[in-house]
Amino acid sequence: MKTKRTRQFGLLFVVLCGLLVSSVSADVVWEKSYDANTDPISWGWTQHRYNGNGAIMGSGICTIDAMYKDANYLYYDFNGGNTSEFDGTSGTTTIEFRMKLDAASGPHDFFVADGSKKYDLTFSNTSVGGPDPAVMMDTTDDFHIYRIVIQNSSADLYIDNNPTGYYHPGHSSSVNDVQWGDIRTDYKSKAYWDYIRWTNSEATPPIPEPATIAMMMIGAAGLICRKR
Repeated sequence: MKTKRTRQFGLLFVVLCGLLVSSVSADVVWEKSYDANTDPISWGWTQHRYNGNGAIMGSGICTIDAMYKDANYLYYDFNGGNTSEFDGTSGTTTIEFRMKLDAASGPHDFFVADGSKKYDLTFSNTSVGGPDPAVMMDTTDDFHIYRIVIQNSSADLYIDNNPTGYYHPGHSSSVNDVQWGDIRTDYKSKAYWDYIRWTNSEATPPIPEPATIAMMMIGAAGLICRKR
């Protein structure tokens, strides 16, 4: 006869193995993906700049360097800001990018607008946010993966595949666009971009990595044993 603990282990094993399989086999089917191996303009981005240089390309990284002086800016948007790539009528958009802020940089920006609302993020050396509250973190220590999941007229932010609890209600906007870079004229800014990709067909939170699920299994098993 199976003991209660055996049944608990069996159920735990089935559930977490299911998560493990899904983490390997399921994720977003991206409709567009810019991998920073080419200049943004050649891929379809429109450049906006005042003073300074355009994007610096190298080793698969696009560097946005607007450190020339406070009064300059350098940013990109898709197809000049006139695009149906982000269509609010679908109600679902997932957009993800991998980026690292330079330690000497001032604020850096990213926003996506789906024709109904605009969702913006501002990156400082120690935080990520739009409207408060901000997510406190070091944005300069390494590249981080940021995923914005838009559904039901609001957006959730995930960082390195983890939920942040950051909720963005969005601002009313009739624009369909995405912009990234130094949009401001009152700060110097520099960041390194690895990729930007999106789909307008699904709202998909990231799936935990297999190693994370394995740690969950070990932790849960330990709790069951402790209860005994």
